[in-house]
Amino acid sequence: MNKAARTSFSQYMANGEKFSAPLELLKWFCFPPASKFTFPGLALALLEKIESLHSQEYTDKMIKLRDSLRTELIDLMGDNSILLFPSHTRPAPRHYRSLFPPMNWTYTGIFNVLHFPSTQVPLGLNKDHLPLGIQVVSTPGNDHLTIAVAQHLEKVFGGWAHRDF
Repeated sequence: MNKAARTSFSQYMANGEKFSAPLELLKWFCFPPASKFTFPGLALALLEKIESLHSQEYTDKMIKLRDSLRTELIDLMGDNSILLFPSHTRPAPRHYRSLFPPMNWTYTGIFNVLHFPSTQVPLGLNKDHLPLGIQVVSTPGNDHLTIAVAQHLEKVFGGWAHRDF
């Protein structure tokens, strides 16, 4: 994912100031108010630093795999197809619980890496009153299609609704 953008996540976090992900992570663990960053943001910045240690050969291999998957999905889906895909592995987890297991983000991250448009659709609440949703995904250039299908599904299923419990 760190090769998908010209500006690294760490650079965005630093905002032109001196920034050390390991130092900020230490501050977060020892005294959270001392760091102005969230744990997920710091974890991503640290992973980015570790990933930068990979060889160019490894990076090139991963980019080829991404491009191959992208081409395969575009060929499979065609011009006007959509894919309904879970947004997460389970209904809305408590804050920070989505970090463990750490690969839960792949349900949305894969489409970011492939540069596919994806629209999240709120579908209501489950029996425990937790929000449920689904992603509508399509091929590049079909943002209008994901939005139209998402609007229809939201209308049919009732979308997000505030409930007083």
